[in-house]
Amino acid sequence: MTERDPLRDIIGTCAAQIGAIVTPILSPLIIGGLVVGLNTGEIEAGSLITVELMVLGITSIVIAPFIVRVPHHILAIAAAIILILSFVLSAVSTDIEQLYMWRILAGLAGGALMATVNAAIAQARSSTFLYGLSWAVAYTVTAILAIAITKTNDVVSYDSVYYALAIAMAIALPFL
Repeated sequence: MTERDPLRDIIGTCAAQIGAIVTPILSPLIIGGLVVGLNTGEIEAGSLITVELMVLGITSIVIAPFIVRVPHHILAIAAAIILILSFVLSAVSTDIEQLYMWRILAGLAGGALMATVNAAIAQARSSTFLYGLSWAVAYTVTAILAIAITKTNDVVSYDSVYYALAIAMAIALPFL
């Protein structure tokens, strides 16, 4: 840790990485939950996740050139709040068509968080350390969520996954 990389910036980057990465990593649970909870097929559920990840990636790429002009913490907080809202709205959705709207919103917010994380890592003095640490934190949170979701439910449903993601992001929010 250096003057340029204070602890609050390291913690904030790790918290933002949770929002950017946990959803894509939990995609298999989400697909299974959609198949069970909405009686959709695997292809339809997989298409929903693909659209969300595509929007996430495109958003991150589009925002990246402009990220230096925006205070990272403000963008991260706004994106995290939108992401939490999209998780809750996804959890209460009752059909796949409605869910598309909320998952596209989540992709936009996740892409903004991803761009923020990448910019913070690029500007860090110890960028390789911060990169590794942020991924380790995201993987650890993902593992904890996956275990908690599967151990607390006989059948994993999409709403339980989205509620768990909303809670995880709400916990990470104050650290942004």
